[in-house]
Amino acid sequence: MTQEELSERLDQVLAMLDELEKAIIRKYDDILVSNNEAARHLGCTPNTVSRMIKEGRLERVTIGDSTGIRYSSLLNKPQ
Repeated sequence: MTQEELSERLDQVLAMLDELEKAIIRKYDDILVSNNEAARHLGCTPNTVSRMIKEGRLERVTIGDSTGIRYSSLLNKPQ
């Protein structure tokens, strides 16, 4: 395998990994968590999560009969 072929193949693998990561995040789009669960994930208090919602840094959504914070939005937050 030439250097060029190897580089091409590596680019393909990296693109596939990027798509896989996006698919995993999409999988969590409909999972809602409570303020307490969000706080555990973010390493803060539930009051901090409430403040983040008020400030617009987190969003509370309703899906069907459930209301909470999308788990996928927590995956994008720095810990």
